Amino acid sequence: MSKSNSALSLFLPQEVRARSHRLLERAEAGKSAHLEVDLARLGDALALVLETARETYPDFLIPPYGIWRDLEAGGLDRWGRWQAPAALRQQMRCWPPLRILPCSPHS
Repeated sequence: MSKSNSALSLFLPQEVRARSHRLLERAEAGKSAHLEVDLARLGDALALVLETARETYPDFLIPPYGIWRDLEAGGLDRWGRWQAPAALRQQMRCWPPLRILPCSPHS
């Protein structure tokens, strides 16, 4: 993963590619309980992806990271949940710093 451990770093193209390749290698080696690879059907899969893209984006102007909407599947705003803590941290940076005073056992 990138130097930042932020969940948002998972959207970096190089991170998406690296993780995808690792998943593919595991599946090809039969080490995945959830994925199975049949490269003979790759052409069929490509045809389905292109058909779906053509229906959704007839001009093929697919927005970058168009898949981010998957984060709202099932009516859950996962993107908002990730952004809320970041927004709160940003707001807190603008607040005056807190001073923590030492406690004296005699006070």
